[in-house]
Amino acid sequence: RDVLQQLAQQQQQQRQGGPHLVQQGNERDVLQQLAQQQQQLQQQQQRQGGPHLVQVNEREVLQQLAQQQQQQQQQQQQQQRQGGPHLVQVNERDVLQQLAQQQQQQRQHHQEGMSRLGQQQRQQSNTQRPPHQGGQRRPQDQRTGRGSRQHNHINRSSITPNNSSNSVPTSADVENGGNSKRDEEALQGFKDKYARQADDDARTEHLRAQAATSVGVVGTLDVPRCSHMIATHDVTIVVTDTGTGKSTLIPKAILDEQPTARIANAQPRRTPAIKLAQRVAELYGEKVGERVGYWVRGEHVGAVGDTPIMYVTNYTLFLHLLHNAPDDIGLTHVIFDEFHERTTEVEVLLLMMKLVMQRYPGKLKLVLCSATAEVSKWACFFDDLTVAEYSKANAMYPIHEYYLEDVCKLVGMSFVEPIMSPSGVVQSTQLHAIIMYIKEMLKLLAATAVPQHSILVFVPGRTVVEQLSTWIRDNLGDQLDPIPWYRDIELAFIQEALQRESVTKKKVYVATDIAEVSLTLPDVVFVIDSGTAKRPHIIESNPNSVAFPPLELVWESSVNLMQRRGRIGRVQQGFFFTMLSRKQTQELLPNESRLGNAVLHEIVLHSLHLTPSPFLMFSLCREEPRKVSVRLSLSTLCDGGYIVPEADTNALIEGIDNSIHLRVKEAWNALILSAHENKSNGKNPSDYPLAYLRFNVTLRGLIVGGLPFDVESGTIVFHGLVMGLTTLGIIAAACVSCNTPFYVPYNPMDRKERLQQLLQVEEVMREFKGEYYNDAVSAVGAVIAYMAMQREGLSEEGQNAWCQERYLSRSRITDILLVVRQTKDQLAAIVPFEDVTDVDELLEQYNEHTITLSLMCSAAHMHHAIYVLYDAQQAEKKRYAGSGVFVNINCCRDKSVPTTCPWSQDTVCIPFTLQTIYGRLVGSFSSQLRPEVFNVMLLLFCSRLTYEEIKENTDIVTFEVSQSGSCVYINCDSTTALQLLQLRRLICAKLCVLHLLMLREVSPNDHEATAEHLQKTGSDFGIPAGLDQHPHLISAMITSSLKKVVQRIEMGAASAKESMANPTANPDVETSTSNNNSNNDSNKDSSSSSNNNNKKVQPLCNATMRPAEFHPTRQSALVFSSNGCAGYEHVVLSGMTSVPRDPYASPRPRT
Repeated sequence: RDVLQQLAQQQQQQRQGGPHLVQQGNERDVLQQLAQQQQQLQQQQQRQGGPHLVQVNEREVLQQLAQQQQQQQQQQQQQQRQGGPHLVQVNERDVLQQLAQQQQQQRQHHQEGMSRLGQQQRQQSNTQRPPHQGGQRRPQDQRTGRGSRQHNHINRSSITPNNSSNSVPTSADVENGGNSKRDEEALQGFKDKYARQADDDARTEHLRAQAATSVGVVGTLDVPRCSHMIATHDVTIVVTDTGTGKSTLIPKAILDEQPTARIANAQPRRTPAIKLAQRVAELYGEKVGERVGYWVRGEHVGAVGDTPIMYVTNYTLFLHLLHNAPDDIGLTHVIFDEFHERTTEVEVLLLMMKLVMQRYPGKLKLVLCSATAEVSKWACFFDDLTVAEYSKANAMYPIHEYYLEDVCKLVGMSFVEPIMSPSGVVQSTQLHAIIMYIKEMLKLLAATAVPQHSILVFVPGRTVVEQLSTWIRDNLGDQLDPIPWYRDIELAFIQEALQRESVTKKKVYVATDIAEVSLTLPDVVFVIDSGTAKRPHIIESNPNSVAFPPLELVWESSVNLMQRRGRIGRVQQGFFFTMLSRKQTQELLPNESRLGNAVLHEIVLHSLHLTPSPFLMFSLCREEPRKVSVRLSLSTLCDGGYIVPEADTNALIEGIDNSIHLRVKEAWNALILSAHENKSNGKNPSDYPLAYLRFNVTLRGLIVGGLPFDVESGTIVFHGLVMGLTTLGIIAAACVSCNTPFYVPYNPMDRKERLQQLLQVEEVMREFKGEYYNDAVSAVGAVIAYMAMQREGLSEEGQNAWCQERYLSRSRITDILLVVRQTKDQLAAIVPFEDVTDVDELLEQYNEHTITLSLMCSAAHMHHAIYVLYDAQQAEKKRYAGSGVFVNINCCRDKSVPTTCPWSQDTVCIPFTLQTIYGRLVGSFSSQLRPEVFNVMLLLFCSRLTYEEIKENTDIVTFEVSQSGSCVYINCDSTTALQLLQLRRLICAKLCVLHLLMLREVSPNDHEATAEHLQKTGSDFGIPAGLDQHPHLISAMITSSLKKVVQRIEMGAASAKESMANPTANPDVETSTSNNNSNNDSNKDSSSSSNNNNKKVQPLCNATMRPAEFHPTRQSALVFSSNGCAGYEHVVLSGMTSVPRDPYASPRPRT
């Protein structure tokens, strides 16, 4: 208390003398003197019999500090959701002010604690104060009003490596003098170790010899010991540092000892799978495809079950198991590499492996490879199976570790023990301190390291990457060459940087966690780890958080720490600097499965290929997904027509009777049911109510689930099958899935130049049907143009130049075309289709059916639709452009991504990509439609709609559509309504044809047999007379009719707009322009008035509020078993209810 009072007096004098005293660094001297005075005062109190006061106060302060830091963390999370990137840019003064507030609260709690000690102790404490300080503290606090800031100064001054505190170091700490001086002994030790970088060390001589061979360093794994464990156990868990050879040596050793083995090595990412296959093939002295192959999305060499060693991604292994019964998976060994990452598929894959090994003992061996793993917990998961553990191979080269306290000694900053909240969330003030440490460390390395030795810096998120890269350029540009690296950076940009020789500047890779397990970086000697990462985090009470999980700034996991450390020490010794203290590294949370904080649409749909009870299967996983996430996915899949609940008695259930699909599903379901019965033995089935919810996969779900895409991209392919534009649909789906082929040349140092380049890219995009305002359509046009260019036989240089002129990423287009080829193979295995391979014919389709292609892509993402409420200027102020049509969200455009979609006011935008950035939902790669055209698309492509009986005198028809738990209502004139219902009947006819093709009951060219079957169904598909014998023309009928309906609605909308501007221009036309306030009664009244006055109703397709009297009696469902038209009776399913929603309502509060 006395020290705080003295600080208040001195701080007041500083303010009277001018703020320059603090700014010039005199604050440091004051803090150092006060720290000494505080230490002397505490020693004096202890000598006078009052040590318990210091001890009590310190304990209370620390306890209160932890509580207040947790409260501040929650407040800052809310500010982060509302405020955006400025939190990262907080300056030192902001940090001090925030900490000052915390200290003021500590003081108040301390005073309350003192009052509880009793009046006698209070008097005794007062007698020990210096006379010139007693009794004046409270009046001075009231006079200055700055007590909280004074507390902040004294807290900072008292920091020593042995004194934990909640303060944050400032730039003053890095100046010479006092406690901020560098530890010369530590610094010299670092320099001595670095000086030995090129020395020949006897411990690593054999590794250097390996590095000189064509295959490079193999590793330090004890291969015989591992092989013995694998041969004698069901499950073997290999826990070693990265780079010890487990990914290459284990599969090779298994095959060498067992030539008949069939091995699948599953990788979490595509690139490592290909690189590892090439590396092991080199070890055999063979080409890829002989004994070693790979299968990733977009390409494969070899086949799982045929090629002895196959490197695959987790997802492709999952697809393989989905189409094979458990007794016929064709594998003897399955290896999960980088197992600690635990992608969403891994949890289900491990369950499937466990079930196979339990049912068929000895048939399969499982190997889990990781840099770190909780072996005991996984051993419990594999009950009734034998489990072995291999731990810790020696590192190839020495790795010198420096923790935060060591870093502080090297750079001359006061060490502050960071406080970790139980949730693991990092505060913005803590991130600011971490960046300060990193900058000082970069200054040291810039002055110490040689140009040939590069630096890898791990920071959280794109914004921090760009800010740190800019700082390096501005402050250390003469010595360091910053190379930003995050998800949107072209891989070719990083590869070019790797190959670039460093002569005068040291390369600094400023990266997110994407650099943890990606390209090998042989030139990297130094790794600087911020100790932080960004992870999706679901808050179950927030539905939008479940649908669009926001990224949270958190402390890295122990697995991340090991992975980042493992980026060095493979070809030479390395130095690892982490901004975590030694104590923190012991408190890091384990790596959690992504299943708990992810959107699960794909994994749920795939699980329904195995069992009709998804909750039952997930209950058997080691870590179950959130039930709210599974419910959301089931609801979305039901709304989209991919699955149908068995309890839905009104559904026109499509019984998929594909014999192969049913056999595989029944076999896996039997294993799952048996395992669940054993787990729930003796328990009441009512304890697992969700486990017995059952669903059937529809034709749409079967096709989409068998493609290498997410649900939305796969739906584009499905729409292409229906419209007879399959090849165009596959290319569009690949473009959406792989991201746009257009790119902005990256220059993080000049934002103005980047903005100009972005505008230039958008100009090029508009050359590819930009008038349709659809980025996917423009991407398809660019890919077709690339295919046409390749046909002309240009050289490699010519092709690169052609792409650069059009701002196209050649590597991404190559990936897109590889995915297109794989998709064609997988789709052909499900259902035959007409593939257009001639580029000229494909271009003709693209030009003729552009509007259909645009609607196909938009319809696949209809649940993402955003009604744009504001123009660009207003959107900038409001921080969002519009609100969701189906979901109560607010969204804005991602201005860093080029687009042909202007997000114009009073239009509907459909983002194909949505992500949460600083609490805001941001959309990119979008399409834009007029509201009337969007409504036409919605009524045509939605899986089911309901309506009232249409009678002869009906002028206005109201449709109800349910999506994402909401219902929207659309008014159409009777002519448009009947046209749309007729188109839906034709779609059902096309689905019936696809079902026949899937069952191989007819061939694609057997038109007569197909027409005969359509007639036998007894359904009126509305095929015009004379065309019923030509079912191959159904798609042409749909596309031509759709184009006419859209043109008619656009003309009607233009006429209505003109009538609003000039109401007396055409008194004989009845228009309906209200989107928000019309109801069923007013529609009927206007209809009656129209009939009485012989008025003509203009074409319309407008959204409306739920009519007061709306009782739908009919439904139209897109099914293959009939024409989809049937009676309707409303039934409420548990957990699947929908609520009415006005899609174009006035602005709502931002969510």
